[in-house]
Amino acid sequence: MQSVYEIQLLTVKDVAKMLVVSVRQVYRLVSDGQLPKPIKVGNLNRFNLADVEKYLGITVKDEDE
Repeated sequence: MQSVYEIQLLTVKDVAKMLVVSVRQVYRLVSDGQLPKPIKVGNLNRFNLADVEKYLGITVKDEDE
């Protein structure tokens, strides 16, 4: 489990680039329940990098292992 200090947040544009889709498609994936809801930081939406990687099927090794 990640500590609060290790969480990396991505913008909607960053997620769209990673998935090679439009920003609108990112929001569609969220509304369809395929992607987790973004974290609200004030008025901004941010996605947890680990959640996006999980959606993509990327397994990230823990540095402690």
